[in-house]
Formats: sequence, C-alpha cells, structure tokens
Amino acid sequence: MSVKNQTYQGFECLVVDDGSSLMAPGTQQLQAEVIFRASVGMDGRFSFFRQSNQGVSAARNTGIRRACGRHVVFLDADDWLEPNYLEEAFLHIIDDPTQIYYAPIKIDLKGELLPFEACMRFVPQTNNLLTLMLGQILAMMPVNYFWRTDFLQRNQLFFKESLSTGGQDIAFNISAFLAAVGADPSIGRKKAIPLNSHYIYRRHERQRSLHPAFSEKMYRSLSDFFRSRQRDFQAISVLHGCCNRFVVAKLLVFSKWAGATNRIEKVGYAFLKKAFSLFTRILVRLTT
Repeated sequence: MSVKNQTYQGFECLVVDDGSSLMAPGTQQLQAEVIFRASVGMDGRFSFFRQSNQGVSAARNTGIRRACGRHVVFLDADDWLEPNYLEEAFLHIIDDPTQIYYAPIKIDLKGELLPFEACMRFVPQTNNLLTLMLGQILAMMPVNYFWRTDFLQRNQLFFKESLSTGGQDIAFNISAFLAAVGADPSIGRKKAIPLNSHYIYRRHERQRSLHPAFSEKMYRSLSDFFRSRQRDFQAISVLHGCCNRFVVAKLLVFSKWAGATNRIEKVGYAFLKKAFSLFTRILVRLTT
C-alpha cells in the first residue's frame, strides 16, 4: 500500500468502499474490508467507510466530509504515490496558507511511467485559472492537488454527482479555483510544488484519453456547467468572463462533433473543433 509506505507518517487515510458486494471466501465479511484489515492491521491512521454504490464522486465527497487533517489528497484505488510524495509536499506547504497546491503526476501506461505531458497533446506549464479553463480543461484531474480541508468544507466544495464521468473532476477543480480566486486573486496564479516524487495515475489500455468518457453528454453537461458560472467568471474580470463564453462555445462544438451521425456533419464539426483548438493555443499564449 503506497500510503502506508510513505516516508511522512503524520497522515490519516480514509478508505471509502463504494458499495462492493464480493464476499471473502469462507466468511461473512466483504472482501474489501478483509483486505483492508489485513493490510493496515490496528493502524489507527486508517479508517474504513462503506456506502451504497454511488460512484467515485460520491466516495470522494464522503472523504471530504469526514476529513480531519489540514489537507485533502484524493487517491483512486488503482493509482499510487511514490514513497516521498507526502513528505516533500509537506515541507513546501506547511507554512503557506494558500488553499490550492498541485504536484507532479506521471502516467502508468502498461508499467512504463511517463510524464503527464507525454500523454497530452497540449498541457500548458502554469496553474493560471485562465490557462486551466482554456488549454487544460480536459486534462483537469483533482488527484494530484493538495486541497485545504477547511477551504473545501467552508465553501461546500463537493463533486457534482449528477455530471457524467470526467466532467465531475473538471467542474470540481473549476469551482475550487473560483472560490479561491474570490478569496485571494493571487491564488489563480500559484505555481506547482517542485517535487521529485509523483502521483502515479494508471491509464488503462482501453482509455482513449485521460478521462474514459469524453462523450456528447459530457461535453454538453460541461457546457451547461460553465454557462451557469458565467457571473462568477465575470466578477473576476471582463477577460475571465469573455474566456468563459469561449469555453462554453468550444464545448458545444465538441459535443456536436461527438454526437455527429453522418460523415458530412462529422467532418464539418471536426474542422470547427480544430479551429477552436488553434484559437485556444493563441489565447493561452496571450493569458500566461
């Protein structure tokens, strides 16, 4: 267990079983709980919570509500942390009151560890809110962030369980950044924590992207989400408001492309999709 093997030991680990039903052979106990007890023994830093099957976002929300530590780090069941990850991060963030930090991530692809950038066509090297909206929106995962627990709980920042897979992560990150920038505009430009250790994200072979379901439904639901936050972006600056309108239009075009049913439509929307992507690169250069 990569958490148990961390060189920094001052943590709590909340394990949420999202409705597993497989029983351990020869027992009346759930296999997930048996494995948990065998792995951690009597270690009081680890807690096990069980809930009905509601999805990964509901499990993360349970963790946010129950967290008592100063920071929250999400760790999916098939991912892992390099041994010095928490210790290195702790040394950087212990005296800094900022609400949001993010650390390096690597992709585990068939056992080969690749830099995050190698798996994405275009990932800007900044944590600027505008850049996240424009250039990194479809690569926004919350797992390699260190979130202030009191910040999440105070602002009622939870994953939107009604959104489709992938969209939940993006909506959560954007909502968190909006809340942070509202409290301190400088937070929208915080840099990454320079760690030598990484969060290791396991990318499965059948995934055609970092998120498994870039579908028409996801693009459209995200477009609706960004449209609903237009006032919040406008309140930051006119530029943020204009960029948000651009993102809404871009996501609508992407949804049309994903849902196109004939070749002519597909080609037409593919052309618009490329045009939006090219213009996105230009906007990112201008806003970083």
